[in-house]
Amino acid sequence: MDYPFLRVDLDKVRSNIRLMVDKFSDKIFRPHFKTHQSLFIGKIFKEFGVDKITVSSLRMAEYFAEDFKDITIAIPFNILDMERINLLSDEIVLNLLITDISQIDFLVKNSKRALNYFIEIDNGYHRTGIDYRDTRTIDKLVNSGNENVKFVGFLTHAGNTYGAKTIESVITISEDTNKIMFKLKEKYVNSIISIGDTPSASVVENFHGIDELRPGNFVFYDIMQKNIGVCDYSDISVWMEAPVISRSLERNEIVVHCGAVHLSKDFFERRGRKIFGTPFNLSDMTIIEKSYVKSLSQEHGIIYTENEEWLRNVKIGDLIGIYPVHSCLTADAIGEYIDKNGNLIDHMKGR
Repeated sequence: MDYPFLRVDLDKVRSNIRLMVDKFSDKIFRPHFKTHQSLFIGKIFKEFGVDKITVSSLRMAEYFAEDFKDITIAIPFNILDMERINLLSDEIVLNLLITDISQIDFLVKNSKRALNYFIEIDNGYHRTGIDYRDTRTIDKLVNSGNENVKFVGFLTHAGNTYGAKTIESVITISEDTNKIMFKLKEKYVNSIISIGDTPSASVVENFHGIDELRPGNFVFYDIMQKNIGVCDYSDISVWMEAPVISRSLERNEIVVHCGAVHLSKDFFERRGRKIFGTPFNLSDMTIIEKSYVKSLSQEHGIIYTENEEWLRNVKIGDLIGIYPVHSCLTADAIGEYIDKNGNLIDHMKGR
């Protein structure tokens, strides 16, 4: 086994999936698979009746098409992918994301199979998407398809919930997003309204009028979600197991082999400190108090601690658990999982 490695607790994975499937039993539940990128974990979703999914790339859609036949690629359509999209759309129901009229014009001229498209709406996150007030552009996008390239609805990602500091802020962002999408539903009555982000899916109770939910991170959760308040440590189903390779009693620091190539460089701030991960004891899963991952280089992770007893007792070669700030990026960086029994779990990067 190579160290460090990413451990997955499949019991927690199943529990997280079950809760979300039950919550959205009256909706189209189309979870985002960019978090886990694993056919093995995809099969667990199928145990709960999930047969429609979201992905973040054409390559990911091709990978999951082995088991899932209705896939949304939730990133704006790249015209350079047309040849592969034609091949894939011959095998599955494929839903693309549109933000510009030139994309639809290209699809109409070049698609050889039936395709669906969603129009992406900017809810205020300001990454990609059309302003919902730009009715002229939206009308044009809605009406520019044909019998082969079919408009099915509006899609948005409330990614700004990830920057929320409280559950109340998450709920406010979700409510504002839903209001935007409701306005479109009123005008385009038969359209599907699709939203997706883990913070709101976890804590908001009323999604009346929303047709489709696409959360993804919930399958693993992470410290970012814990910091917002939408999950607890006990819900987090993946963590790094990293060996201690150095320590400094003078600087109150422990160095582990677990750097930016493992955890990514995502962080959140607490009381003016950048936090890149949360260390815990693997023996009993308890958080190591007054300690946090303070910095990352490529292979090194530096844990700062004010826990003097732990600092004195830790030894070179000890394994420390680290909950990642952003489990999606950590899973992508590592490219494989080890379950509690030491079994290797597949990942798209392993192919």
